[in-house]
Amino acid sequence: MEQKQYVITKKDRKSQLAATILLFLMLLGISVLQRKTDHLLLHVLSFVLILVYIVLIGYELYYYFTYTRTRREQLLIIKEDRLILQGEVVFPSQIDLIVSEGYINSSIGIKLKKRKWIPQRLQFIFANPNKEQEAFDQLQEWADTYQIEIREGKIRSII
Repeated sequence: MEQKQYVITKKDRKSQLAATILLFLMLLGISVLQRKTDHLLLHVLSFVLILVYIVLIGYELYYYFTYTRTRREQLLIIKEDRLILQGEVVFPSQIDLIVSEGYINSSIGIKLKKRKWIPQRLQFIFANPNKEQEAFDQLQEWADTYQIEIREGKIRSII
């Protein structure tokens, strides 16, 4: 098998960021309205939830400005004995399964062994819709060579 190279992009996370901010604002509004009651547990839980949402929003903003805005071209290189995804080398022995979400412009995630979630750095979309099927077929052929399962499903990640 010869080396193949495909241009990829990261999944768009603007909707996740918007939903996180909206939920945070709703929670903040509820906690302001609940100030009339004098339950200590309610105040502690509200404070903890607000802190969690602040951390989530910070992570989303950090991810958006760090990874989404990269100027360099992102590539998936399929070699005989490894995948190179944006400079990160992934060997077949490290891969548990490959998950494909959707049919047109599908998201692809590579789940590593001993991991519950698919890391953000291993999630991508093929940038060129005209070569998407060819690229996916090549990835499927490579996965079949190493008996790696490709499954249709929801890509689960931490955020």
